[in-house]
Amino acid sequence: MMVFQGVTPLGAPLIGRVGELFGPRWSLRLGALAVGLVCVCAGLWARHHWHLHFKPHHAFPYLEIVPASHPYGAATAESG
Repeated sequence: MMVFQGVTPLGAPLIGRVGELFGPRWSLRLGALAVGLVCVCAGLWARHHWHLHFKPHHAFPYLEIVPASHPYGAATAESG
């Protein structure tokens, strides 16, 4: 909650200015880009600090997040 309320005074004028100059579509695109960038950075940080390994799941088209202490995580860390 603190992050959302703390960043709003910084991001709102920027998004408002982009919307004023280029239109609402560009302000939505900029917001989506910012969210995507934060998600990628958070994932990389979590992978590094929590020693997570991403292992492709064979039965379903999504990735399974396995801790390095798990037997599958150890095998993934050694192979890759």
